[in-house]
Amino acid sequence: FKLTYFISFDKMDLCCCFSVCVQTSEIGYIEDLREFQKLAKPSLSCIFWFFTRLVGSLSTRIQELKVRTKTKTKDNVFISADVTVQYQIIIEKSYEAFYKLTKHKSQIRS
Repeated sequence: FKLTYFISFDKMDLCCCFSVCVQTSEIGYIEDLREFQKLAKPSLSCIFWFFTRLVGSLSTRIQELKVRTKTKTKDNVFISADVTVQYQIIIEKSYEAFYKLTKHKSQIRS
């Protein structure tokens, strides 16, 4: 994501606003005072500097992960198989994906 800022003076009030740009095929996460507030869709968004911030983003594209797995057959022979897993974030459950999952690739591998 890109981050720019501008300061405007209007009738002696100071308004400091950051504009954040969430790239296409990404979804951003906006926090206000370190508490989740909303999802940022792919576009240019304006957030207020001192209290609100864009903490990160996740890709909404289909991703691919190559995994080598070992398994035991019925006749007690161990074999290794290469498996390719394709996964994509579900936007309705993106809060859990961003805040509750850590190291999602290693969790898929296990």
